[in-house]
Amino acid sequence: MRSWFRRRRRGNLNPSGEQEKITLPGQARHTANLALFYDAKKLFVRLTGNYHDAFLYQLGADKDLDEYYDKEFRLDFTANYDLTRHLNAFVDVINMTNTPLRYYLGTPNRIKQQEFYSWWTRVGIKLNF
Repeated sequence: MRSWFRRRRRGNLNPSGEQEKITLPGQARHTANLALFYDAKKLFVRLTGNYHDAFLYQLGADKDLDEYYDKEFRLDFTANYDLTRHLNAFVDVINMTNTPLRYYLGTPNRIKQQEFYSWWTRVGIKLNF
């Protein structure tokens, strides 16, 4: 369900005081999550994908100054293997798509902030008692 509310523009940027219909801040219109996994006695493997549309993050004084969190798609992978009853090997690969964190003002070509964290991984052995 999409929520809407009205905002009255005031001040120097819109002297006519016109009203604009906008979406509820922080709510993406489309989101999707997908997980493919295999689970056996000793082995667990999972690939997950997460997507969301761009969404209004913060209202500006004018619609050109509204701040948006850009659309994003991420893939993550995890695997665990039980070597013995008490010893487990694991690997996690996060942000395999190297998706940046991006905010923009008004339109996607006016980037306010962009950060790249790259992909990263964690590999290890876990001892359980």
